[in-house]
Amino acid sequence: MTNSPHDDDEALDPAAMLALANAQQRSVASQINSFAWIITGVWGIAWLVGFGAIWLIDGLAPAFALPAGVAWPTLGVCLAVAVATSIVLGIRSTRGVKSSPSSAFTGAVYGSTWSISMVGIWILGSSMIAQGMSAEIAAFYFTSAFVLMTGVMMLVSAAIWQTRPSLYVGIWLVVIAAVAPLFGVPGNYLFLALSGGLVFLLFSIVLLVHASRLRRRLQGSDRA
Repeated sequence: MTNSPHDDDEALDPAAMLALANAQQRSVASQINSFAWIITGVWGIAWLVGFGAIWLIDGLAPAFALPAGVAWPTLGVCLAVAVATSIVLGIRSTRGVKSSPSSAFTGAVYGSTWSISMVGIWILGSSMIAQGMSAEIAAFYFTSAFVLMTGVMMLVSAAIWQTRPSLYVGIWLVVIAAVAPLFGVPGNYLFLALSGGLVFLLFSIVLLVHASRLRRRLQGSDRA
């Protein structure tokens, strides 16, 4: 009488099952750490280029002035690329891991929340402008609101996937979003570009070093 594959699965002893679970956990950890630095790096570039472009509308005037029709779309494209990169690489982290209906639902809702929140912030700001909000206050609102939303989303991702980097970045973004208006216009744009962009890039370097060390440690563990 021959054993079926199902019988072989049931015959795995606890030690083998633990080893299999540990191997899968190491694989997922390796996947996440292999691209976490890319996500933060993309956000850093988006922050520097996007908010830097907005600052250049008036920041260096009259010597140089970037047209608003160029600067604002630049910021929008930069943030859209950063969000898309985060979502795509986040989905890739689950490859090779069996997904449950609940985890699939969580991922879908999380991804949709980015676009829903951005549209909501824009509609709210437009409504406030229609009710008499000044252009200067609108400049504070739109920039800080989007940064605050990004920080909150980072905190949510930290809670869902238990990632400390997202927790630290989320807290920092909430802080700089809250204090940016204190620098006035256009100083708030330069503050956000530097405090957000440079911190993201620095964090990207830290994560890259950590990923390299983790990869060497995992390779040593596999050889052992």
